[in-house]
Amino acid sequence: MEIGIVRIESLRLSHFRNVGFGEVFFSEKKKVEKGIIDDVSLSPLLGIYGQNGSGKTSALLALRVIQFLLSGRELHPAICDYIQTGFESFTIAIDFLVRRGDTYSYATYEIEIGRAKNRSVRIYSEKLSFTKFAKGERKANLFSFTAPDKINPTFLKRMDAKDQAIYQYVCVHDTGNENEGMTAVYSSVFSKNLSALLEGNKEAFPDYYNLVVDLQTFAASRLAIYSISYFNENDQVGIRLRLKEEKGDDPSRFICQDLFIPFAINQLPRAQFEVLKTNLDRINKVMPAIIPNYKVEIINVMVPDPQKMDPESSFINFVLASNRGNGPVPLQYESNGIKKIISILSGFIDAYNHEGCTMVVDELDSGIFEYLLGELVYAFGSFGMGQLIFTSHNMRVLEKLSHKHVFFSTTDSNNAFTQITNVHETNNLRDLYYRYIATGLKDGTKLFDMVNTEDIVAGLSSPEEQNR
Repeated sequence: MEIGIVRIESLRLSHFRNVGFGEVFFSEKKKVEKGIIDDVSLSPLLGIYGQNGSGKTSALLALRVIQFLLSGRELHPAICDYIQTGFESFTIAIDFLVRRGDTYSYATYEIEIGRAKNRSVRIYSEKLSFTKFAKGERKANLFSFTAPDKINPTFLKRMDAKDQAIYQYVCVHDTGNENEGMTAVYSSVFSKNLSALLEGNKEAFPDYYNLVVDLQTFAASRLAIYSISYFNENDQVGIRLRLKEEKGDDPSRFICQDLFIPFAINQLPRAQFEVLKTNLDRINKVMPAIIPNYKVEIINVMVPDPQKMDPESSFINFVLASNRGNGPVPLQYESNGIKKIISILSGFIDAYNHEGCTMVVDELDSGIFEYLLGELVYAFGSFGMGQLIFTSHNMRVLEKLSHKHVFFSTTDSNNAFTQITNVHETNNLRDLYYRYIATGLKDGTKLFDMVNTEDIVAGLSSPEEQNR
């Protein structure tokens, strides 16, 4: 079965964490949403810069929520902690460009999630719509519905008596959400229940069925998100790989999960151990170009006796180690920067080489030498096939990026992200950003809450501290 190529084009947040409203998008978004695609260069990069606590991480966490929803995974009631203080719900909207052969679709998914009684969670509304572009022809509003009660008439006209199960499903919004006190909620649009109904009658809804499958597949196997918690200094630092287990003959139907291998003594089932070896081969083809003479090895391998245990179900013990030509050293003792590079490299390779794969990294610059960071981002922006979305504080990267690929957080929660415009080819984006941090943009938008050095000195020299 053909699976479409999916790209993220835009992300909009309302009352999500510390963002009242904010939008980030790839540079071609305004053109492709109108069907202007053939002569448009699709950008592989989207960077978000700004001061601490200004909303950068919120954008990446919103993508993580979308990944859960599109994959049919449940959201825990703790998701309500993401609602901005003073409000009862948050909204996330995301736009996708989907290609199947020569046909493009521009899809929008929007969901509002909020509090219910008894400190539980509920989905207030959920909408999926898309416009199809084929050979320069635009077919508007091909499909849309907003759960639980607004369905596009174009979609309804395709239904007959045998489609009543689908009609009932999308009307009732059968997520269990109508019952107060839910311990978790999941998407109605991308639930396994609706997918099963559509699969049994996909001839009647081919466009809708294909879109749902494409977005499910993208979220489950082609979208890799690395939050900052992946790289905390604790025993849980390690390599994260994407695993997918196919179900039956349909490649779009699989279970996908993260495989986490700590940088310490490990034990894995034989099948997962083989996945690790394959991925280390890929990583070791790239590592010497980043760190000369460097490779990751598997040492101290202990394989159970096949006469005492089934080889297929047995566990293999091993240790991950680094080697720079002077012998192996366990990875748990490596620097945090090298650990981070190894942690994200598998996802980076996937997104670099494969159209339709997207890698999202919070604080990409953390622990990585700034010159190397700039070269990595430049290489991806110049030759990458997929997409890289990242947050960063390091200014070196701004010297390697076009202003069209960068958003800056602001001090206004209701206009959380903005771009610097009217940038000339001779301008250095890094220098412009420094200037606008001090002066604000020409439209009055402030990029930074200025700090006073005297206040810092006074705080550090407070009498309470001096008397300790």
